[in-house]
This record gives sequence, structure tokens and C-alpha cells, in this order.
Amino acid sequence: MMKNKNQNGYAILFTVILVSIISLISFGLSNTIYKQLLISSGARDSQISFFQSDMATECALYADIFKGGEDLKDGGSFNCGFDKDGNAYTMNVSLITYGDVNTYTLNPGGVSTTNPCFKIEIRKTPNLIFTGAQDTKISASGYNTCNQYGSRTVERTIEVNY
Repeated sequence: MMKNKNQNGYAILFTVILVSIISLISFGLSNTIYKQLLISSGARDSQISFFQSDMATECALYADIFKGGEDLKDGGSFNCGFDKDGNAYTMNVSLITYGDVNTYTLNPGGVSTTNPCFKIEIRKTPNLIFTGAQDTKISASGYNTCNQYGSRTVERTIEVNY
């Protein structure tokens, strides 16, 4: 009995083609899953940053309106908000005065660079229409990590004017 020499290696060729197709499909699926993970982690980081900026806005309004600005003293500090471990944020206050404009910068002290955090800037300028009144602008920026210059850091800012 003589074998047909034209059919030698057909099974190996078929197996190589089948394995190649399955490998390409697997690579495509794993690439899609990886990109979906990046998108979902970006959405989570954005949400954390927004909630941090919202908390920072509430802290600034609390210090300025509810407490009458008594917590906004240069070099002063006050507690406002909690980190993910339940520890209170201690806000360190610094003041820069340029002419009639007072700019307060509030930063939480003692926060790990891996934890979410925020920073607040409160700018008070004299109102040009009503003598003795002030216009206030609060810029509260929230971050998913306190490493504000990291490649995966997400920042969200809320501004309040009154």
C-alpha cells in the first residue's frame, strides 16, 4: 500500500492555523478587558476626586460662613472632614495679602500621598458696588491621591462664588 505524499503534514498545518486563530481571539479579548479595567478605574478615581472636592467646599463654607471666618487665621489650623481611615483632616491655613485681596490657602496636614486629599483656596476681594462688603471665591480641588503630580492622579475642582 502506497500513501499519498501530498497529504503529509496536513494535520500539523491545520493545528497551527487553529492555534493561531484561538491565540488572536484570546489576545483581542484580554486587550479589551485591560482597557475596560483602565476605564473603570478612571471613573472610580474621578468619583473619589469629586467627593474630595465636595468635602473641601463644605469645609471652606463651614470655616468662612458658619464659623464667621474665625478659623481662617494665618498659621492657624482646624479640623474638618475625615480620611478613609476615619482620621480628621487638620487644615493648615496660610494667608497671602496683595493690596485689598486676601487669599487663604488651606491644605490638610499629615496625609499620606496614597490617600485621597484636597486643597482649598479662598479669595476675598472688596465689592466694588457695596462699600464694606466682600466678594468671596472658593476653589476646592480634590485628588484621588495626595501625590498631585503623579501620572494617575485625577483632579476635580468646584468653585463657589458669593
